[in-house]
Amino acid sequence: MKKFLSFLTLIFLFLFYSKAQVIPEDDINPICDGQSISMGAPGNSGINNITIYCNEFQPLSPYIDFYYVRIMSGTTFTFLVEPVGNDDYDFGAWLNPDLNNLGSTPDSNVRGSQNDPNATGVYHLGLSLTATDLCEGGGSTGVPEPGLVRYFDVQPGDEILIAIDRWSQTSQGYTISFGGDSELDCTIVGDSYGKCDVDGNGQESFLAADFLPDLNADFPGGQFEFYTTQQNAENGTGTQVTFPHPVNIINNPSELFVRVENSSGAFVRAVQIFLYVNEVPQLSTPVSLPPKCDLDGDDEESFDLTQAQSLLVSGPNLFTYKFYESQSDAIAGGNNNITTPTAYDSGTATIYVRVETGPVSGNEEGCFSIGEINLILTPQTETVFDLENEYCLDSTPPALSNLSDNGVNGTWSPAIINTTTIGTVTYTFTPNLNECATEFQIEIEIVEGITPQFNLETSFCQNTTTPILPLMSDNAIAGTWFPAAIDSSTPGVVTYTFTPDDSNCTAIFEIEIEIIASALLNNSLEIELCDENFDGIYEYNLTELNSELINPTTGLIFSYYATQQDFDNDNPIPQTEWNNYEFNNLPTAIIVAAENAEGCISEEVSVQFIEGQGIILLDAPYQISFCEGETVNLTEHNSIYTNETVTVTYYATLENAQTETSPLTAITNYSPSIAEPIYVRLEKLGRCPEIIEVEFILGQEVQHNSGTFGPINFCEDETIDLTAFENDIALETGVNFTYYESLLDAENQENPITDETAYLTQGNGIIYVRLTKTDRCAVIIELAYQQRPNPIITGLEPLNRIICEGNETIEIEASTEDSNASFLWTWGNNQSQSGAAIEITQSGTYILTVTDSNGCISTEELIIEASPAPIIRSIESGNNYLVVSAEATSGGTLEYSLNNVMWQTSPRFDNLVKGEIYTIYVRENGCEVTSYQAVILDVPNFISPNGDGYNDQWTIRGIEITPDSTIKIFDRYGKIFIDTNFDGNYVWDGKYAGRPLPSGDYWYIMQIPSDGVIVAQKFVGHVSIKNL
Repeated sequence: MKKFLSFLTLIFLFLFYSKAQVIPEDDINPICDGQSISMGAPGNSGINNITIYCNEFQPLSPYIDFYYVRIMSGTTFTFLVEPVGNDDYDFGAWLNPDLNNLGSTPDSNVRGSQNDPNATGVYHLGLSLTATDLCEGGGSTGVPEPGLVRYFDVQPGDEILIAIDRWSQTSQGYTISFGGDSELDCTIVGDSYGKCDVDGNGQESFLAADFLPDLNADFPGGQFEFYTTQQNAENGTGTQVTFPHPVNIINNPSELFVRVENSSGAFVRAVQIFLYVNEVPQLSTPVSLPPKCDLDGDDEESFDLTQAQSLLVSGPNLFTYKFYESQSDAIAGGNNNITTPTAYDSGTATIYVRVETGPVSGNEEGCFSIGEINLILTPQTETVFDLENEYCLDSTPPALSNLSDNGVNGTWSPAIINTTTIGTVTYTFTPNLNECATEFQIEIEIVEGITPQFNLETSFCQNTTTPILPLMSDNAIAGTWFPAAIDSSTPGVVTYTFTPDDSNCTAIFEIEIEIIASALLNNSLEIELCDENFDGIYEYNLTELNSELINPTTGLIFSYYATQQDFDNDNPIPQTEWNNYEFNNLPTAIIVAAENAEGCISEEVSVQFIEGQGIILLDAPYQISFCEGETVNLTEHNSIYTNETVTVTYYATLENAQTETSPLTAITNYSPSIAEPIYVRLEKLGRCPEIIEVEFILGQEVQHNSGTFGPINFCEDETIDLTAFENDIALETGVNFTYYESLLDAENQENPITDETAYLTQGNGIIYVRLTKTDRCAVIIELAYQQRPNPIITGLEPLNRIICEGNETIEIEASTEDSNASFLWTWGNNQSQSGAAIEITQSGTYILTVTDSNGCISTEELIIEASPAPIIRSIESGNNYLVVSAEATSGGTLEYSLNNVMWQTSPRFDNLVKGEIYTIYVRENGCEVTSYQAVILDVPNFISPNGDGYNDQWTIRGIEITPDSTIKIFDRYGKIFIDTNFDGNYVWDGKYAGRPLPSGDYWYIMQIPSDGVIVAQKFVGHVSIKNL
């Protein structure tokens, strides 16, 4: 049973250095809604290692009060601690802490302050709805709200632990109050109470006496009422619970709420308690352990009672077990239990086991059930066998059975009876472990026997006559054979067994006899022969029959006979005739037999020889047409002989074709003759060869028109289409045209023109056209071409000119000898104009394209360049003048102007106004213009910085166009007041370091650097300051 206020019993706080600290329950104050508490100074709690995350190296002091709050409703929670005096108090607060490891609470759920209130004069502390920081470290001021940190966002059920630390050495206390919109839960969690469901009906009843001892101990002098809801308990309304109070297991845990009142009847608080109905262990009982065999006959054996645990319950490791010899002792659960349950000596008996759950909800001693274990002790059975105890040497004994005559299972050692050695051996039968039976032993003796002796052959040829097996051995032992006679009809090894008529230690005799197979030849072999040289005689290598008759032929000797009579008379064909044995007539036959390595001869077979099939030829005549003077590729005409795939060889004479001598070699470029045929030998694997006579005939030319064609007219650099006359040349379709630049190339078919539709050439000439077609003889035709002249353009010279853009127009008119020619001018960005004449006002490249009446084209390029601008090299300024130094880039005459108003040939300009900015213009030959800005600086020598609006500042007019200038201003003693560089206007107000300088004279040095054109200048002078 848990102690009252179980959530406050022990709180383990693991700090960042992992040291655990126990907080006694008496130090923790549960807070109810609406309370405002005034407390004295916290005493020494003995807890000295509680830290907050923003000051982990400085724990709170041990002078701490602890408060516990649980949220019932609302979303924000605050509290305020107000010390009675100006004392230094600190605090820490944890939202939903892990009470077993306070240090693991996330920083976002931790608040605290260890600031120094003596530095701010603010001594209150706590959680505020307006503060924004979460934690104030040691010694900090905590500004802007010292001592106060941000409130907790909460929801119903949240729990908060608060620690109030007195840091000052003071005896004055404090007041703590609570705020935010949250309401605190006045009900605290009390104990859990449980009962075991002994009768298994899922229900037990509770009495008030089950709870009152704990309540009286926690609330001495208190009065108690019991309700089923928290609200009724807090309000003291509704129906009170009557006892006995039934509780069902399916409602675990059931709740009761106890209203606690003091002796005056005032409400103190509500206590929530939990009621449990707990299941007892569900047993499968009774159970039996495997029977034990009484091996020594003392009516006892050792049993391991713990083996029954897994038989009694599922999940045996969830329970504890005690074993008793009586049921009453098991129910009582005392110490009169069996102390050695894993080695308990007993005969047949019943043992009682108490199965306990251990502590369960509301029930520290747990629940239990009683089960029964049956122990069985079995007496031993005597094992019985009926076995022979003597066997002959090398005889076949019976197998030793693993089942005794009276049904006992076990094993023998040795496992089988060994008759190979004379002597006596003890054989022991050991019953299986599950057999409660005695061991059995027998001594078996092996005695020597007599073996029959025979002198018999061990091999015979297949299908030969074999001897009769004798029924009396050579050493006079009578008996019978199995099988009874030697069978030579089937090849292989057979064991023949002689069994003596008298079996008294007379051994059986066995012999293996092999029937050796004779070669089995193919008796339906037919060989096709060809007269390869057409002389009427058929030749054949007889040894080639061997692998046709049988395979493999290893170890066989073959004999060949011209007739069956020769075979019967053993008159074979001489070996000298085997390789080229001749047949004069077909069909015919010979006889063949084979002898193996063991001397067994096969049955003879007849081999038939017939004339082979020839190649199927196409119909004659066989003719090849050719063109005079040309060679013939004989291989291109093989399809006229046969449709079969054959090997073709060509010969000049019939005799050569028959004897396969001197075949033709130049078969792809053979020079034919009408008077000389050739002979073609056709061969194919598995067929007899054929010889065909082939004659040559003259072919027909490609049909065409005669004469020279053309000419093809073209312009210079224009390609021509040589194929334009193909339809005029050929008189039939399917003709191929090839074009050559020379007759020799056309005849030899060398260097053909590859770009016949876009042929590029110059002048006049002849192209040679070769006409070819399949099954036609080629012809060569001449095709003429002629070049037209291009138009000649005049009137453009010179082709390179200079123009003064904006001030000049160049007029040009072109012409050519063809009055019908067209003109097109193009220039710039796709600009164009037709006609012979053009007016040009700007620079650029102008291209004129002229096309004559024949379509021939000429082009000319006219380059117009702009007049180059002059270059201003330098500008020098004086007191009231400017002098320009410029360079004419094209050697022309230069002119000068101020502000582009008046032009003069002199580069000097006088009587200029200081401080005015002038633009100098220079042009060459009255055309291109270059400009630059110049100024004569106006440096004043007086300043009166008195703020009257006149001469208050020292301003250098014109200085803005002289970048990177520097100026120094100093007094007569050389003290420098101004030393700076500037880019643009410079204005000085007569002050130094923000203060006016005394009236008097001051000197300046101003450096104007050259910018590459303006000549560098140095100005030295003085300026007077008058402070009126």
